[in-house]
Amino acid sequence: MPHQELTRQQQKGSIHLSLFRIPRIPEAETLIDDLSGQIERYEDRNQARARKRRAAVATQFRWAVSAFTGSVLTAWACVPARPVSLSLHRPAFQTVDIGHTTFVAVLDAMLALGYLQQRRGGRSRDGKVGNASRFWPTPMLLTLAVKHGINVGNAKAAFGYRRNTCKARPKVTQPIILRAFPNHPNAQRGPLLTVDPHDPIACILRREVEELNSSAASVRVEGCLPPQWRRQFIGDFRLYGRLHAQGEGNYQGMTPEDRLRNIRIGGEPVVEIDIASSHLSILHGLLRLPLPEGDLYAVAGVPRRIVKAWITATLGKGSPVTKWSSETLQRCPEVADYCAKVVKAAAIARYPFLATVAEVAAEFSHIALANRVLPHLLMGIEAEVIMEVVQALRFKTVLALPMHDGLIVPASIEVEARRLLIEAGERIAGVTLRLDVDRMPPA
Repeated sequence: MPHQELTRQQQKGSIHLSLFRIPRIPEAETLIDDLSGQIERYEDRNQARARKRRAAVATQFRWAVSAFTGSVLTAWACVPARPVSLSLHRPAFQTVDIGHTTFVAVLDAMLALGYLQQRRGGRSRDGKVGNASRFWPTPMLLTLAVKHGINVGNAKAAFGYRRNTCKARPKVTQPIILRAFPNHPNAQRGPLLTVDPHDPIACILRREVEELNSSAASVRVEGCLPPQWRRQFIGDFRLYGRLHAQGEGNYQGMTPEDRLRNIRIGGEPVVEIDIASSHLSILHGLLRLPLPEGDLYAVAGVPRRIVKAWITATLGKGSPVTKWSSETLQRCPEVADYCAKVVKAAAIARYPFLATVAEVAAEFSHIALANRVLPHLLMGIEAEVIMEVVQALRFKTVLALPMHDGLIVPASIEVEARRLLIEAGERIAGVTLRLDVDRMPPA
C-alpha cells in the first residue's frame, strides 16, 4: 500500500496503538533486539544523539520500539488488516512511562529506516473533529518479522502487555462532554457540542463526576494508573453516558486477567461484577417484558456464540442483521459458517420484538434516526445503573471502578455491590439484572 494511503474503512477501523505492548515469545524478543540495534546505529550515523541514553531512558526506548512493532504487527494481522492510531501531542504522554521525546525519536527512526508508514492526524474539514495519526507496517517490517519467526498466524500471540508504571494522576478538565450524532452513520464521532454551564441537569452530572474523581484521589489504588473519569453523552444527556477512565494505560484498557491479578483497592484484592446479556436485558425492561428463564442467548439450532454475535450486531445497528459485517467477522470469525438470514429467523422466533427493535428509541427521532439512537439509549440506561451504584458505594466510602457493563469492587464488598446493582436495575431499567462475577483464582 503506498505511503499515506489508507481506505476509508481502514481509517475508521484503526486500533489504538498501545504503549504497553511487549514481546511475549523469544522470536519477538529477537525482533525487538534487531530493530533497537538498527535504530541506535541510525542515530549514530546521523548524530541524532549527543550522548548515550541513561539506563531509565534506555528502558523507555526499548518499550517504545516494542510498542510500535507489537501494535502495528498485531493490527496488520487482523482480517482485514488495520492500522493503529495514536495522538502524538505531548500532553497525551503525561500519564505514561515513555517520554514523548523518546517515543518521537523512535518514530522518526522507524520512518526513516522504512519500517513504518504514517498518515498524520489533523482536523476534519469542518475543523470540529480531530483524528489521531495512523501507522501501519511497510513490507520491509513484515519481511523482517518473518525472518525472526513472526507472521500473520502468530503475531497476536507474540506480543503481550506490561503494566503502566506511571503514578501521575490524569487531569480532567471537562468532567462531562456532549457530542452530536455524526452526520453520516459510518462516521467515527460527531463534533463536540457546547454544554450550557447553567443547565441544571448538566450541573448535576458534572458535579457527580467531579465528586467521584475527588473521592478516587483519596483512595489507594494499586496495579493501574490512578483512576479519574470523564462522562460522555451523545445527542442528549439520556444517551450513551458512559464513564471513560482517562489516561493511557488506564484500567479499562487492561485485560480482565490483568485487572484481577494486579489491581488492589485500599489494599484489597478485587472482583469484577458484570451485567449478563446487558443490552438484551435492558431491552426487555424497556418493553416491560420479563426476562425468560435460562440463557438469553440460547436459540434452538444455533450455537450460543453465533446467536450472541447476531444479537449484538442487531442492537448495535438498530435493525435486524441480514449480512455479517467485517466488524462481526473480525470479532467472531465462526459466524462466516452461518447464514445471517437463517440466524435472524431463529433469533426473531424467540424474540419477535427484534424485528422492529428501533421502535423503542422513537422518542429521540428529532436527534437522529431511531435505529442509530437505539444502541446509545441502551448504553445510556446501562450507564445510569452503573453510575447509581458507584455513587451509592461512594457514600459508603467504598471506591468502585466502573466498567461499561459492570464494576470492579473490593472483594469484601461483593455481596453489597451485587445487591445494589440488582436494585438499580429494577428501578432504572425495569428489569432484574443477572450478574456474572469474576474472581482471581486461588494461587
